[in-house]
Amino acid sequence: MPRSSDFFSSDEVMVLFTTSPAGLGHIRVTEALREGLPETVRPEVMGIDDKSIKFIHRVGSRNRTLKMMMELAQNNPLVENYYVAWFRKKLRRETQEVYERVADLVARRRPKPKILVIIATHHSLAHKMAAIKGRLARSLGVDVVLAVVVTDDTYQKIWGVYGADYIFLPSDWTRECLEQYLRQLGWELPKLVVSAYPVSPKLARYLDAQEFKTRQEQVKAGGKEKLAIIMPISGAAVQLAYFEKLIVELSIKPAVRVTMVSRESSYTKEFLDWCQNVPAVEVVADREDREVVLSYEKELTTKVFAVEITKPSEQTFKTLLSPKQRGGVVLLFSEPVGRQEYDNLAFLLRHGLIPNEAHELRLNRFFIENDKPQFEEEFLKMAQEWRGLKLPNDGEMAGRAIDRLKESGILARMVDYSGDRRNKELDSQGVDKFWQTLAQLVSKQYPVYKGSLSR
Repeated sequence: MPRSSDFFSSDEVMVLFTTSPAGLGHIRVTEALREGLPETVRPEVMGIDDKSIKFIHRVGSRNRTLKMMMELAQNNPLVENYYVAWFRKKLRRETQEVYERVADLVARRRPKPKILVIIATHHSLAHKMAAIKGRLARSLGVDVVLAVVVTDDTYQKIWGVYGADYIFLPSDWTRECLEQYLRQLGWELPKLVVSAYPVSPKLARYLDAQEFKTRQEQVKAGGKEKLAIIMPISGAAVQLAYFEKLIVELSIKPAVRVTMVSRESSYTKEFLDWCQNVPAVEVVADREDREVVLSYEKELTTKVFAVEITKPSEQTFKTLLSPKQRGGVVLLFSEPVGRQEYDNLAFLLRHGLIPNEAHELRLNRFFIENDKPQFEEEFLKMAQEWRGLKLPNDGEMAGRAIDRLKESGILARMVDYSGDRRNKELDSQGVDKFWQTLAQLVSKQYPVYKGSLSR
């Protein structure tokens, strides 16, 4: 089988990413996968600047009525079936503009590629690409491969893209659910591939000894370093009131510094202006979604943070990193938004990466108590197997909880992580594994390229 670097570096292969600004997660996964390609590869990207989808996503996430409708479509099987059938048909019917854009990209490529590999990190363009795949192959004289990458560990039926060659999923649980659904529809199954979530290779790099010591000192009760917290604001700019209350509570303590990473927009302007007047907070803001993603990575790769406060979005999968790696921060989760975020938490629970129900109940009692924070050694040992935990849904209480987690030694034990990482779903090198697997699958699907691309 060819090495992935040999395969995708060939002039005969053209890589096209299709994504969506419906939240930063799809862009974040696209960037992570792009970072895993050799520098000689010149991938194209479509969909990152779709302003209509961006607007719909933000309004749908912030408007209470639209949010309720979205959650109904996600959580009621009958409604979901109807919605997915309608939306899938709509997507696969409205393809002419996408076809022309792809055809133009291929026509401009020099030398002309023999195989077009499309990596879809959002379901909308994935369905469109599946619908035009055959037409592209016939009109352009190229072989076309479509690989869909599911960006949460969620079983949502819209990710069932018939006509795709491969669908990459983060877990066996999601694969089994999606396979059952596709079989019920009677379609020819794409190859469903379980592959560890693609976390940015930059975040998987290891800290040096001094940097790791700094991370340990940040979470130690009475430590010499200030607790450095990074807080990425979601693409839809939700939960801002929660974060404001949390920051007010955190800023009472002088030994805390917060870095807020956000998109600069009308939705966030008032909040970011307020943050800039809080001495303990540094604001990093950009106008474009891709720049927000890159700025976030820059913060994590040039500074040492111990904690991240985030929704359980795609950020959840930094739990695949150990605290000795750049992005291996302790993850403290705010309230989930959407079914996929509950599903992400379920992934963590299955792997013991967050407290179980009994331990969570004990922590919740601990958060509201006023006595000196103290746990027995057995409980602290359990904390060494966690990579994250859920904060209270009240912002003020969440800020207080973080202080108590530090004073009790829970955060320090979480940084001294000792969990079992042998499960394939917990591999921190998901990007590299993705490209290796895809190169092998494509060369097997099209043996004519197997020899020429591996020279």
